[in-house]
Amino acid sequence: MVAFFLANRGKFKFSLRMTIAALLSILVGAILNLSQVYWAALSAVIVIQGSIGGSYRAGMYRLLGTVGGAFWGAVVAVLIPHGTMAALALALVAAVAPLALLTAFRPDWRVAPITAIIVLMGSTLPPTDPFDAAIERVLEISVGSLSAVLVALVVLPARAHALLVGSASKSIADMAAIVCLLQASGARGVPVEALRVLHNDLRVQIAQTEARAAEASVERQNRLADGPDPESLVRTLRRLRHDIAMLGRVLREPFPETLREALEPPLLTLLGTLAGWLTAVSQSLPQGEQPTSPAAVQAALEDYRATLDKAIKDGRLSSASADTQRIYALLFVCGQFIQNLQDLANRAGELTSERRVERAAEQRHNHDD
Repeated sequence: MVAFFLANRGKFKFSLRMTIAALLSILVGAILNLSQVYWAALSAVIVIQGSIGGSYRAGMYRLLGTVGGAFWGAVVAVLIPHGTMAALALALVAAVAPLALLTAFRPDWRVAPITAIIVLMGSTLPPTDPFDAAIERVLEISVGSLSAVLVALVVLPARAHALLVGSASKSIADMAAIVCLLQASGARGVPVEALRVLHNDLRVQIAQTEARAAEASVERQNRLADGPDPESLVRTLRRLRHDIAMLGRVLREPFPETLREALEPPLLTLLGTLAGWLTAVSQSLPQGEQPTSPAAVQAALEDYRATLDKAIKDGRLSSASADTQRIYALLFVCGQFIQNLQDLANRAGELTSERRVERAAEQRHNHDD
């Protein structure tokens, strides 16, 4: 039970923040004597996210969308009498169409047409004034949104930077798993279905890392957190994913026996070194440790290149054969890989620099004590 709690403590913290945000919004709504306080609670639950940046972004867009949608819905309700079903349909089109177009360009504003509909339809219930209804909805949703942002900042706050580190670490670990599969297959061909499953896992994980990076950018732009630009790390991960995909394509089909005898041993060494380096980086990120240079991967690539050149010089391989061209394509892909690995080491070093500073400060404090 304790192990389960520790492994999922982030999820338990999130559920606690959501519950407190809902309770706080209801309490504030009751103090302000809001007529439909449940809108505040619903807004709090919708706005609260896994990180401060995510909650701040969701809260701000919900507030803006609510204000804009409520104002436009009230204007339409006043300008277009809608006592009959046909008139109501016309008013609904006038209220929703422009806001729906806005949502098509800016999906974050999706709450605007919803609020406009609520205000418009609510004005059909006497004796409700459209602008009074709009103000009421804005107050209720504002209370819920601000309560959620406040709870995200105060109650067990989850920084998007820390969540980004964990997500990026998992992405790199997924890359290492793919390279391990390629190493296990060697030059004998890669099992396509197993490779497809691992690539799908990597795609989903990088998408999650992109979402965490967007939240970290919100925190950084609004001075809620410091740190390097997270988008540079995401770009590097995308390039590495492309490199791994190309590597799998080259090794998908088996090589002839003669080529395997000559070149498989250094190939396995290269892939094993690459998988080991990626694994080490994925483990060093959460610990806040500076990743090592990919020099060992570079050395293994040079050994593989030297073995290939010697095999061609000795006449064991024909430089014009299709299989040999595939091997040279493998060298090219690995060369690109090395450049992106160095970039990953640099980006990971930037990402963990804050944690290293914190640890140094803790050590100095302990030493002074």
